[in-house]
Amino acid sequence: MTQPNLRQILSDELHPCAFHDFDGAVRLIRFVYLINDNAAAFRDYVNAFVERAKYPQIATESKFAR
Repeated sequence: MTQPNLRQILSDELHPCAFHDFDGAVRLIRFVYLINDNAAAFRDYVNAFVERAKYPQIATESKFAR
């Protein structure tokens, strides 16, 4: 699959997911990752980061996290 096709797939996945309403000034960053069939390894990588930052980890059964 070519890079433009992959970008379109990620864009199509990202856009239907609405941001929650926020009061006041805020800067939001949203990440979407193409992980193929390796979701567990990616989740472990992210969970190691959020654990060091003292944030809740992503649950094993979760597809989305904030």
